[in-house]
Amino acid sequence: MTELQQPPGKDAQRLSFPDFVDYVGAELDIQMPSADSDIVIGVDLELDSITMLEMTVAIEDLGVELPADIFLTAGSLRGVYDEYLRALGTGAA
Repeated sequence: MTELQQPPGKDAQRLSFPDFVDYVGAELDIQMPSADSDIVIGVDLELDSITMLEMTVAIEDLGVELPADIFLTAGSLRGVYDEYLRALGTGAA
C-alpha cells in the first residue's frame, strides 16, 4: 500500500458491477451502456478530464481510495470496478 492509499473506511460499500454502473451513471448524470458489455472509458463514455475526476470522487464516496492513475491503467469501467474491489479488499470478481 502506498502512503497515499488508505484502507477502506468502515462505511465502504460493496456494489455489484451492474449496481456500480448504475451508480456511476446516476452520479455523473449520464446514460450508461448496458452493464453486461465492456464499457471502454474513452470510447463508449467519451468522458473529459473533469468528468473523470468527478467519477473518481463519486467512487471514492463509496468509501475507497483509487490510484491517481486509475484511468491510465484501467481502460474500461470493468477495470475501474476491479480496482474498486481491490481497494475494498474483496478482490476482482
